[in-house]
Amino acid sequence: MRGIKTLPIRIKQQSNNAKAIAEFLKDNSKISNVYYPGLKDNPSHNIAKKIFEMQYYSGVLSFELKSNLNETKKFLSNLKIIKPSPSLGGTESLATLPAITAARYINEEDKKSLGISEKLIRLSVGLEDAEDLIDDLSQALSKI
Repeated sequence: MRGIKTLPIRIKQQSNNAKAIAEFLKDNSKISNVYYPGLKDNPSHNIAKKIFEMQYYSGVLSFELKSNLNETKKFLSNLKIIKPSPSLGGTESLATLPAITAARYINEEDKKSLGISEKLIRLSVGLEDAEDLIDDLSQALSKI
């Protein structure tokens, strides 16, 4: 029950952080796609706008690197603040590579139909400062 009192504050912070990160990633030359309903050019944005009346589109986003599996793993290993973890997290930011974690036992054909590539990273955004998270992503991207 204690956590419920701060839930609205946490949702707002995580959503704002995720949107700032999504905006940063969509303009990065090493990123091919960003999946976040808070972006106006996302195909689901209009639906999400109706569902999320307060415009807090969640703290979870996905993106694809213009890389191969080894570079994607290298990117994850170079993150300093964002921790690699297959969880959706909570107050701290976590990143995972679904192709080798949650979807590792799904056959390649089904992964493809689900949009799960070896370049796809799922990011569960926490309560850290958005600029710190963006700096962390930027420095990890610079190493691939």
